[in-house]
Amino acid sequence: MGLYDLFRQAEGELNDFLNWQIEFKPTNNYYEFCRSTANAEDILKYAILFSPSFVKVEGALLLETHYNESNWKQWRAKLSPTEAARVVNHTHIGDFLCNNTQSGSLLENEIGQILSIYWKQAVDNQYPNNDVEIIFDGDVINITQTNIME
Repeated sequence: MGLYDLFRQAEGELNDFLNWQIEFKPTNNYYEFCRSTANAEDILKYAILFSPSFVKVEGALLLETHYNESNWKQWRAKLSPTEAARVVNHTHIGDFLCNNTQSGSLLENEIGQILSIYWKQAVDNQYPNNDVEIIFDGDVINITQTNIME
């Protein structure tokens, strides 16, 4: 499913978009809505969410913002690199939403799907041929890597 499809599914819950349509009476021109309402701060504030940095540790690809050497060592003492990476990368979509939606809402689901698409692109750009799968399960963005070679 593409980004426009995800946006269309959620548009009825996007109050800013609905109010913009009422005020300016446009068609469903999502690009024009974003272009006319976003500012530089909005774009910079959210850009990093769509293209996170990954680091490679013991062959495992980890979200850079989640990696902490002592935390990694604690998980590695108990788990394989694959399982430790899964735990360290574990990301709840609600953590990004400032508690303004209920778990399982349409908006939350669409945001999780969108982030999964972009995170996959980010990891593929940084580490081609990486055997990483990124899937949103309705609550958590799961990053799973097979064939980790230390």
